Amino acid sequence: MLTLIIYSALLSILSQSQLLAVQSDSPVSAGDFFYQNISLIILFFCASLILNVCAIIIIIKQKKSEKTLIEKSNILNDILLNVPHYIFWKDVSGIYRGCSKSFAEITGLESPESIIGKTDNELPWRNDDRLAYIKMDEAVITVGKPIINIEEPLRSSDGNISTILISKIPLKTSTGKITGVLGLALDITERKNLEQQLNQSEKMDILAQLSGGIAHDFNNMLGGIMGNADMLLTQLPQNSPYKDYVNLIIDGSEKASELVGKLMAFSRKTDSAKIKTDLNDSLKDISTTLSRISKSNITISTNFKSNTPFILADSPSLQSIFLNICVNSKEAMPEGGSISISTENVYLDETYIKTCVNKVAPGDYIEVDISDTGSGIDKNIIDKIFDPFFSTKSDSNHQGLGLSTVFGNVKNLNGTINVFSEKGKGTSFRIYFPVLKTDTSKFSAENDSLIYGNDCLLLIDDEDIIRKTAYEQLLYLGYSTLMSDEGLRGINIYRAEKHRISAVILDLIMPNQNGIDVYKKLLEINPEVKVLFTSGFSRDASLDEFLMSKNTGFIKKPFRLAPLSKAIAKLLQK
Repeated sequence: MLTLIIYSALLSILSQSQLLAVQSDSPVSAGDFFYQNISLIILFFCASLILNVCAIIIIIKQKKSEKTLIEKSNILNDILLNVPHYIFWKDVSGIYRGCSKSFAEITGLESPESIIGKTDNELPWRNDDRLAYIKMDEAVITVGKPIINIEEPLRSSDGNISTILISKIPLKTSTGKITGVLGLALDITERKNLEQQLNQSEKMDILAQLSGGIAHDFNNMLGGIMGNADMLLTQLPQNSPYKDYVNLIIDGSEKASELVGKLMAFSRKTDSAKIKTDLNDSLKDISTTLSRISKSNITISTNFKSNTPFILADSPSLQSIFLNICVNSKEAMPEGGSISISTENVYLDETYIKTCVNKVAPGDYIEVDISDTGSGIDKNIIDKIFDPFFSTKSDSNHQGLGLSTVFGNVKNLNGTINVFSEKGKGTSFRIYFPVLKTDTSKFSAENDSLIYGNDCLLLIDDEDIIRKTAYEQLLYLGYSTLMSDEGLRGINIYRAEKHRISAVILDLIMPNQNGIDVYKKLLEINPEVKVLFTSGFSRDASLDEFLMSKNTGFIKKPFRLAPLSKAIAKLLQK
């Protein structure tokens, strides 16, 4: 347009020049006219050249601008196609005007363009969720301010529910008029699950400490009951009718001790008479037992990895772990189904360990996978299944320590566990046991015969009932006994009387100074001191170090007269 205007102006000037020439009195030749108007002609061509150059520049700039816009548009499209976040925008009427590919996928739409013109009423939201979304949109539009990082549930088109962290901001024109809402959401389901698992692990640790403390105190009381009942039994005539009553007391105490053992297992302080174990062999025995007791509508299949390394474990713990899990699987399939048991050599890294119920060290493990085709476990309660006395069954016969015992036994074997389940599709328990690096021998079994002696012993125990009961037991077995109710006093007694003390019976759990600390002091006095450790807890790794000595032994509370007599005799013979 600018070119045409200038051209017109120049033509007008030329016309005026020609007109003046015609009106002139003297004749003008063509040559004269050219020379007279040469400057104007030059000006005309220069202007024409400049205008063409300007036009070219303008066209180039326009092309570059269009290219830039196209590039920016392509970048935006790439973002919306590939960003993992859920992005969408609506107008003030709640009508969708666009979204990211990820958001279109969870809504079950074929493409982001398919959402244009739809409202939340046409998407697969639950009524209560839909109302929450709309209410949030209205708040943003009304107030005109963003709402940042709100947790909301999101149900996808396939029915899966995830947790999202959503922010919504008002869309405004240059004049400040609100035209709609922009939403940005991040799926935090995995993070929430991890937080729940970490909280569960912490909770289990607290429960383990609580149950362990209760079990320890209960064991001490049981030790007094069983020990005194044993002593009473030795004093009664062979044909006394009271023997039956005493035996009932002992039987009841032993059953109570079994319950304490379950609490100890949960607290990871159960008796750990662990030996080198072929996990596949143990599982074969257990699967055979399961096949015999299972209903005909439940099939059991196995797939054991060949040449798996050994683990350090005790048979009762393994049986308790696997039978409890399998029993739960059977009860989840009243109409029938299948249970599969498999083993695999795996390496657990830090990332995966964080998803397990309890934390262990990274390294080589044997994985035992027990999967069923049962009813599955609701995601809202899956973090509670290892709690003591938790059950989804109303039948009181099913209320107990089943899966909590599993957790305790697994942790006591330095392993961990993970659970994967989907409602209506089954459950998979994956248990991980560390590969055995060193070998450990098993303690020999005890028998019921009494072994008597006449040595002098030193008994160190802070519990009155245990100390007094053990004193009477030792007296009955023929031993003279010195006693102390705490570690420091016991050390002083041994220092003064070491020439006549043959052995020390030493409690591991005591205030001020524990049994290990006392033992180290006794070694300073006499490197050959003989010590029989006692505890309501198990022998652990720290104690195993000292039990390697020929002059040490261990007996678990509550103990009866016969096992005590043999443990002392075995120690004195070393």
